[in-house]
Amino acid sequence: MKKVILILCSLLLVMSCTSSLADRFEKHVQKVEANFDKWTEKDWERFDAKYEDMVSEYKENFESYTVEEIATINKAISEYKGLCIKNKMRRIGDGFKSSRNDSDNKKN
Repeated sequence: MKKVILILCSLLLVMSCTSSLADRFEKHVQKVEANFDKWTEKDWERFDAKYEDMVSEYKENFESYTVEEIATINKAISEYKGLCIKNKMRRIGDGFKSSRNDSDNKKN
């Protein structure tokens, strides 16, 4: 009897420690949101790869998620894509500033 209780407790502990895909998506987006404006291209590549892995997992197991999990994941996906667009726009702006500074320096 003690062994059964110990096994059940161990299983519950393991199950409670594994985070759901929805939680991982939310945490991923929070990390990106907090740091994306400081990242290098390598940082973006690393986080994009992790994002793509999670999207693949989502697509493979879509049928097993609850409506709430699907809503949370879809929201996180939208937020991540928005941050990617924001980052690209920032880089474009930086490129314009850089080219303008280069042309101003050439005039002097």
